Amino acid sequence: MNHLLIIAHTPLASALRHATLHTYPELADAISAYDVQPQDSREICTQCILDELQLPPGELLLCSDVFGASPHFVAQAVQEARGGVLLTGVNLPMLMRACCYRELPLAERAQKALDGGQQGIMQMEQ
Repeated sequence: MNHLLIIAHTPLASALRHATLHTYPELADAISAYDVQPQDSREICTQCILDELQLPPGELLLCSDVFGASPHFVAQAVQEARGGVLLTGVNLPMLMRACCYRELPLAERAQKALDGGQQGIMQMEQ
């Protein structure tokens, strides 16, 4: 089973998880969130995720908020330790797509999530 891990600046990760579970409440055990606190080092955050979240075995889809920011580097460290696919620039359409296609193999699920995140950004005309 694929697991989805959201790593973002506090309180964004938890808020995105909560919003995703509004539509997919049955996936509560398959979606985790880690809010990076401003005072915590990358090493502390990485260790907390690996020790405390008790990620289930299986494939892991990691989503972080901002490329080059601490949550992104934490997600990279988790990916190095645990494996999986990392997408950065997380948004709600990306997470919804990841949940909608959760039964796909990880690489395909990641591509669907990436497409959903990109397609969810649009300029509206008046």
